[in-house]
Parts: sequence; structure tokens; C-alpha cells
Amino acid sequence: MYYKQLAYDNKRLLKSSGMVFREDLTQYKLKLLKDAITKMGRNGRVWTTNGTIFCKYDGEGRTVKIEKPSDIAKL
Repeated sequence: MYYKQLAYDNKRLLKSSGMVFREDLTQYKLKLLKDAITKMGRNGRVWTTNGTIFCKYDGEGRTVKIEKPSDIAKL
């Protein structure tokens, strides 16, 4: 378990490699993540930390926590 967390914590080192490294999520959270990525497109960043989904607006610089579909609709 320790190595898995260590690898996940350092995934930013793979940023320019084209590889995607995501943590295991429930089906519900995975759907939210995919919907958020689709909604944000190239205009923002979407990531997970300890099972929590976050989005960051590039222009506004604010971070939004995604917990339910209505949070995505507000983006």
C-alpha cells in the first residue's frame, strides 16, 4: 500500500510523458470525474486526491470540489 501511495503522490513527474495515472474510484465518482473532464475540456484541470474530485479554472484560478452532478453543471 505504501508504494501505491508513493507512486500516486509523485505522478506529477509524468506530466509531460502523455501517461495518465489515476487512483481507483467508485463507479459513481468515476462517472463524475469523466463528466467533469468532458465539461472542462481544455479550459481547466481536473484531478482526484484521496477519492475527492477537484476542478481548477485556468482563468479564474479557483478550485472547485466536485461531489455531485449539480457541481459539474455549475462549471
